[in-house]
Amino acid sequence: HDRPEHPSSSCPADSEEAEGPRGVGRHPAREEEGHDEGPGPEGDGRAPQRLPDVEERGRGRGDEGSQPEADEVSNLVAQRLLDRLIELQDVQPIVHVCLTGGNAANAMYERFAELAEGSDLDAAKLQLWWGDERFVPATDPDRNSLQAVSRLARTVSIKSADIHMRAAKDGRKDSHECAAEYEAELGETHFDIMLLGVGEDGHTASIFPNHPSFDPTTRSVIGVTDAPKAPADRITLTIPALNRSDETWVIATGAAKADAVARALAGDLSLPAAHVHGAVATLWYLDDEAAGGLPAQYVCPF
Repeated sequence: HDRPEHPSSSCPADSEEAEGPRGVGRHPAREEEGHDEGPGPEGDGRAPQRLPDVEERGRGRGDEGSQPEADEVSNLVAQRLLDRLIELQDVQPIVHVCLTGGNAANAMYERFAELAEGSDLDAAKLQLWWGDERFVPATDPDRNSLQAVSRLARTVSIKSADIHMRAAKDGRKDSHECAAEYEAELGETHFDIMLLGVGEDGHTASIFPNHPSFDPTTRSVIGVTDAPKAPADRITLTIPALNRSDETWVIATGAAKADAVARALAGDLSLPAAHVHGAVATLWYLDDEAAGGLPAQYVCPF
């Protein structure tokens, strides 16, 4: 299949867009009319591959001390997420956010909870969803939703009705039953912000390469069995549902993610992570190690 063309290589080092810790660069959104989109695989039921309005952390040349580490990425995303949610709440009554799991995300939730205390965030306007979940008992500490809520709830008071966790394994026949329930609850919800991670194999949410979870589908939520990463049973939003968001924020840290990040941003459509994008903007937040495989066009001197 044809691959989407590469994102813009401009470095905003001298512009007002270059905000945040040194070494973190923001690529301006490409908003010109007639902006081409690379095609997705023909007939696979997925949305066309939109050129990302990519925001990567830039790698400064010759100054290793200026590189943002994983904790700096988590801090940056937490601050920008809080700021963005407050902006959105000023102009709309409800903000739908789809959360992700993983170490980087959990570190970000910790920092977000600290920043949210005493801020202008109105938790009553938030609706929280999850891109994927592990099919485990309700009290299992591996549940993505439990990990996120236990961190956020320290300072962010959200009504349980506004926290859309997936049903747990308890009393359910299988992950497919849970998926059907969550799909009914989700309906046609359009997300304002979608948070995602990337696995070493290029998976995102619980959609894995060379696996039935990556098969074309018109479903919004599916049960996953025999996943190549434990636990084997999961529930995940599909590619079409993940892309039902205005903004997609992808967070990846660590050298183990470098190859998958580089391949996804190069448009390797064999990787699920290469298919996710926001309708308005797609932002990638990477530390120096995760960005280690990116070509020179992503190296911004600060």
